[in-house]
Amino acid sequence: MKLPLTSLDIGPWTAKTDHFNGEFYALTCIDTTTNLVELARIDTKSSDAIARRFENTWLAWYPTPVQVVHDNSGKFTG
Repeated sequence: MKLPLTSLDIGPWTAKTDHFNGEFYALTCIDTTTNLVELARIDTKSSDAIARRFENTWLAWYPTPVQVVHDNSGKFTG
């Protein structure tokens, strides 16, 4: 089974917990069919680091999407 479409974005997120209060960057993955959302914290915004993070977090758990949609920023295109 393949997911029809997965959308990706990199964005700053703000979080407040007992052990963390601040901003961090995360790869945001959204399955547009089920609206499943997963965030994966990233420390490096290079295209290689983003590709590895997508592979190790999203593709390790979910079927390969037929199409991945993202903006064409350098974080995705290198």
